[in-house]
Order: sequence, then C-alpha cells, then structure tokens
Amino acid sequence: GGGGGAGGAGGAGAATSDEVSVSVTDLDRGATAAIENPPTDEEAEVDLGDAVASEGLSIRGLLLDHRITPEEYRVEIDTPQTEAPDETDELDGADAMGYFRAEAIGTEEVDEVPFTFTVNESELPDGTEPEAVTMFRHVDGEWQALETEHVASDGGVSTYEALSPGFSYFAVGAERADLSVADASLADAEVATGDTVTVEVTVENAGAAEGTRTVELRFDGETVTTSDVTVAPGDSETVELAVPAEEAGEYALTVDGVDAGTLHVEDGSADGATETADGDENGDGTATEAGAPVQEELGVSVPGFTPVSALIALVIAGLLALRRPS
Repeated sequence: GGGGGAGGAGGAGAATSDEVSVSVTDLDRGATAAIENPPTDEEAEVDLGDAVASEGLSIRGLLLDHRITPEEYRVEIDTPQTEAPDETDELDGADAMGYFRAEAIGTEEVDEVPFTFTVNESELPDGTEPEAVTMFRHVDGEWQALETEHVASDGGVSTYEALSPGFSYFAVGAERADLSVADASLADAEVATGDTVTVEVTVENAGAAEGTRTVELRFDGETVTTSDVTVAPGDSETVELAVPAEEAGEYALTVDGVDAGTLHVEDGSADGATETADGDENGDGTATEAGAPVQEELGVSVPGFTPVSALIALVIAGLLALRRPS
C-alpha cells in the first residue's frame, strides 16, 4: 500500500508542503518500495504487508531515516530464501530461518533502518524460545548481529523489531547456546572406601541463547554419574558431582574430557584392622604396644596374673624359705 502526495516538488533538503509517498510493488522475488517526496525531518514508513513473505519468515515493514533529504528513490527487498546468497557465507552461530537482500536504489543518504518482521513459531528449531531469534547484517565479509527485540507473540506468530545502520544482505536466525566445560577439579585427592568423592565443575555458555548440557564424570573412562547444567547466554554455572568411593585404587577423573585430577582410594576396612593391631583398640580392655601386653592404669590386671595366683605364689615362696637349711 502507499500514501498520496499533493502539490509541487521542492528542492532537495528544503521543507515542502508535499507529503511523503510510499508505493509498494509486489514482485515475484520480493517487493519494490518507491519513495516520493522524501521527508526532511521525519521518517518514511514502508508497510510491506505480505509482499515479502516466506513460509516461516516475513519482512513486514521498515522505517527510512535520512541523513539529509534525498531525491526520489526506491528500496528493493527480496523474499527470504532458505539458502545463503552467493555473495555471502552461511550464518554461523545460529540456525538460519531465511536470508534476504534489502537495497536502496538512487540514494546513499539513508541512515538507520528499523525493520519489522514476523516468524512462525512452528518453524523455530526444536527447543528454541522466540526470544532467541535475531536479525543479522552482512558487513565486510561477516555476519553481525543486530539489536533485535521480541515485541509480541500472538497465535503462534512472533513479531520483532531490529535496527540496522544501513542496507545489505540480511539473515534471520535462532541463536544457539555454546556450552563447554571450562574447569573440573577434585575436592580431595585422597579418600577411603565409603567416603564421598566430590568434583567441582564449571560450565560456560559462549552462545547467545540459554542452553543445557549433560556433563559426565568418569573414572578411568567409565561414567559414574551425570548432571544437567543450564546456563544463561554469556554466563557460567558451577555444580558439584558427588559419588561414593567404592573400591580401593588409583583413578584418573575427567568431566567431558576435561582433566579433573587423580584420585587415590585407600581400603577403609584395612585401615581399621591396622589400628587394632597397632594397639588403638583391642576390645578386651587392654592395649598393645609393639605386640607386647601391658597393664593399664587404675588397677586393671594383666591377663594370667590374678590375686589368687599371687597369694599362692607367696605361700609357696614362704614354704621354700622354711625348708632352706640354716
């Protein structure tokens, strides 16, 4: 659709009584918006309707902001395609939903270009939230993310606004999470069987969307426990993985391939037996030192030497003394 104008045209850069006229022509490959009587101090709004629409992505409109008032010109917008144009590489770091070209013909005086576009939420990749959708602009051989706002969601269709500093090739994509294990460390490298082994794991998200990663703790390559870690974009989360030490031995610990250290597990039951043999606790009221029986304090008797046997020994000693010749 477009608006009409009245009166004669004024000089470039001069204020006139004419209103801006925007007429959109629907073409097989997109649409052309002809701009007549470009405004001096206001934006020209281009309503594209359904003229630039694909199955999952539609460019609904744009605002044209001029550095200075240009001559009459037109803007060509191609219908979004699923394949990247020959002039660009594929979008990296996001699942592309469509590529399109927008170009001003007849002027280089357009400053900023706010786009309005819609996305059918059913076309989003599995597990992707509407807020993860971003518009990208191709500049100097690479894709640059544009400031994109999710402004509404209605009937399975999300509406967005994105601000571009000019025209070029564009792409709309659902940004992905990029999660990795940044660090894994063993809390205690020496434990006994039955103790708890604790590993602290830090997961980072270098992507632009929230994501969840299942991390695996392995002993000598064998998975012993897992944990799901959810991390916001550009953030990190630290979790603890804990398992019991079941068998004595030495183990190399890793979390998703990241070295967490070497674990030494001693036999806890053997340690207890050693303590008993070393004299810490016999269970019969006595203690041992270097394998020899000793008498404890507070009148505890030595095994095999009772008061009765002591008395008998004294009597025998007395009789022997009486029999000894004088």
